Amino acid sequence: MDPVADANASPTPAPSDQEFRRSRKWIQELVCNRADQLALFIREAAPKVRATAIDWRSPRANDFREYRDGKALDALGLGKLRDELARFWPARGPVWDALGVGIGTDECFLLEAKAHIPEVVSSPSKAQGHSRTRIRGRLNDVKRSLGSKAPADWSGTFYQYANRLAYLHWLRSHHVPAFLVSVYFTNAPDVPHPVTSPAEWNGALTVIRTYLGLGRQHPLKPFVIDVFVDVDEIRRSR
Repeated sequence: MDPVADANASPTPAPSDQEFRRSRKWIQELVCNRADQLALFIREAAPKVRATAIDWRSPRANDFREYRDGKALDALGLGKLRDELARFWPARGPVWDALGVGIGTDECFLLEAKAHIPEVVSSPSKAQGHSRTRIRGRLNDVKRSLGSKAPADWSGTFYQYANRLAYLHWLRSHHVPAFLVSVYFTNAPDVPHPVTSPAEWNGALTVIRTYLGLGRQHPLKPFVIDVFVDVDEIRRSR
């Protein structure tokens, strides 16, 4: 059975250039039309990855939905962890740009895509009441586990980066061979002030990691993968 099939949902038509732009458009191009190339980029960036091919469960060529919470677990074949996730994190957690499973390895790939630097400068958590308290507690647990001594509140500035790390930490704690993959596009023509080189992205990422107090070799580092993709090369090869 298709792990992400939904009998009550009809497929979403393939997007036009006008419908989807920026990082969402380019990651769909990679996942749906250049999956082998994306798998190669991931392997080259992360020696611990064993998969030589990845079954991308989302997005798909005729269905561009993105998944979160229990549906994201279902897509990865991890539905048995639904109750555990509900205990770990409030509903309406991260929405993943792409989700994949290593063919023959069962490695899980949770992917985020960014096309320009303002996308990584996320707003603080909007959760209120008990949900906010719970989120802050979980983030503080991960912060301590990764050895961060920074005074930064991880539910504030750069919250999106922090909560993705929390999900990766949670999956790894349940013995899931998970990887957090961030795809950073250069030379995207449909964003203001496009990033022109990996070095520019790395400068922004250094600021984020320093602010969060993440050292060069924190315990999750081998499972956090940064991939840099030049949109000009994608466009030339279309």
